[in-house]
Amino acid sequence: FLWEMYEPRVWWFEIFECIRRLSMTGMLVFVDPGSPTQIVVAILNSIISIVMYSHIKPFQRPSDDSLAIVSSWSIFFTLFGAFMVKTDVDDQENYNDNDIFGYLLIAVNCAGIGLGVL
Repeated sequence: FLWEMYEPRVWWFEIFECIRRLSMTGMLVFVDPGSPTQIVVAILNSIISIVMYSHIKPFQRPSDDSLAIVSSWSIFFTLFGAFMVKTDVDDQENYNDNDIFGYLLIAVNCAGIGLGVL
């Protein structure tokens, strides 16, 4: 029942998915809490997820593969925004395009919701 949604060639992908979830939730608390390093580790984790979902395409339905990829990108951009805020990029570089990045975050998250509805 754990591998029904995956193609038979990637029956093991649920193991990767459980490790990914644990590393994004439980293991990050052990990485210098509240620091930019913690966010960087989460970003690296999201990049690994993007690569895995993009190259393996583990789901039986192509729409599920697309949703997983878009959702992973959404997590990446959200973490990237958190990193920018945490490191005060906008204060250091006179970077005043917060609205553009905000609109990008909204668009990426809405794309995930839109694909989920389809």
